[in-house]
Amino acid sequence: MAIDAADMGLLLLGKPCCRQQDQVQIPCWQLEVGGKIPLTAVVGVTGRTITNYEQEDLSYRVDGNSLLNNGLLKFLAVMNILTAPNLWPSLPEICRLRTAFSSEWSRSMPATNDPTNSAAPEPVPFIDLVAQYQNIKTEVRAAVDQVFETQHFVLGEEVDQLEAEIADYCDARFAIGCASGTDALVLSLMGLGIGPGDDVITSPFTFFATAGAIHRVGARPKFVDIDPVTYNLDPQQVEDAIDENTKAIMPVHIFGQCADMETLWRLSVRNNIPLIEDACQAIGAEYRGRRAGVLGTVGCFSFFPTKNLGGAGDGGMITTDDAELAVRLKRLRVHGDVGGYNHVEVGFNSRLDALQAAILRVKLRHLEDWSEGRRQNARRYSELFRGLNLLSSIDPPVTAADQRHVFNQYTLRIRGGMRDSVMEYMRGEGVGCAVYYPIPLHMQKCFDYLGYRAEDFPESNRAASEVLSLPIFSELTDEQLLRVAEVLSAAASSATALKFPTGGVADRRAA
Repeated sequence: MAIDAADMGLLLLGKPCCRQQDQVQIPCWQLEVGGKIPLTAVVGVTGRTITNYEQEDLSYRVDGNSLLNNGLLKFLAVMNILTAPNLWPSLPEICRLRTAFSSEWSRSMPATNDPTNSAAPEPVPFIDLVAQYQNIKTEVRAAVDQVFETQHFVLGEEVDQLEAEIADYCDARFAIGCASGTDALVLSLMGLGIGPGDDVITSPFTFFATAGAIHRVGARPKFVDIDPVTYNLDPQQVEDAIDENTKAIMPVHIFGQCADMETLWRLSVRNNIPLIEDACQAIGAEYRGRRAGVLGTVGCFSFFPTKNLGGAGDGGMITTDDAELAVRLKRLRVHGDVGGYNHVEVGFNSRLDALQAAILRVKLRHLEDWSEGRRQNARRYSELFRGLNLLSSIDPPVTAADQRHVFNQYTLRIRGGMRDSVMEYMRGEGVGCAVYYPIPLHMQKCFDYLGYRAEDFPESNRAASEVLSLPIFSELTDEQLLRVAEVLSAAASSATALKFPTGGVADRRAA
């Protein structure tokens, strides 16, 4: 994280000291500079000049009241420090000092009605698509205008070109556009001949569409529990669940990290069943150098607006290396028509609009930069959490050494039954956060017929009670990242524990 002049105070903070002034204990802060660097002046960011400081060689005491800015020590130091960055504390140390000051100040200072110190921090949104759009507005409008000039709105050249570009991006032989990520899953199941009487193994800890698509084609979702670290399917439990009725495995690359695809691929080959990647959250994710979408029989993507590659509405894509399957998927998306109103099978209407394709082609050119921005933000969160001593109460997301996580969501665990309290506190402070997913699929009323009990998938239950997703969009500023981390730290300190209900189905739903 870059440190600018306004943060110099954080670089120099030493230990707190106090002195008497007008019979009130006012905290002062000793500023220390290691090495022979002249400190020539110190001015408060609030615009008020510091009235008291004492020179003691290279140590200075400064009246903290002149430095308060929204509860944090932050001031300008005019000095020749840029030539000696080796003297700067680490980012975690800066965070620790900043938090220590805020806490000490709130305990030590009398109440004040000074309006210069009461301005509320700017809220941090969970998602900010406006910020993204502002950077590409000209390109998007030109692409949309071109579609209106041609008046070709359904499939056509824009869709053909997007399909070719997505296939190239994923290193797939074929890509087939469709109307949504849900349709991508349904079409893939139909294209592989999966239907009534068939079981498809998948995760209970995911968005509803995964199991909903299986049900939609008449097959039966067969849930297995997740790995507690990655939240992806546990391959050993998949192996144990395969039987004569199993006709496919549908792993979900949850939150932007691929499942353990080599193990699942071996199970797929050994049992002669297809492997359908639900990669709706994971475009650009990599597993051992290969991209999501080419790690199984087919890959399914969503272009919902909040995805890493999101359109201006719904849209989806299927990738595959199977030429025969690609032909079938293309006709299934147009009611099974092979041309000339000749329908050789019953499909349905799932065509990608040219307007969506045009917008997505613009965004695809920026996707790698956005993905790297998300990854960089995730690394910054890790540094901040260490500096704020948060790792005793949270578990940040873990990226496997052989994977590239693209962080469609930055999802951590809040331990100790405090997740709901932490979420409520953060939202109250104007920091966006969300739970994906609060109710596992085996607990959804519409899947009662599957006969699962609440306790059948303990890791999915535990994840549903502990996970919390933080803002991760690539346009987040350093100050916003710090604000999120500091509010999370305060929330964890003030949270009260709530017990996750693990009783009967009625008790779980009531909660």
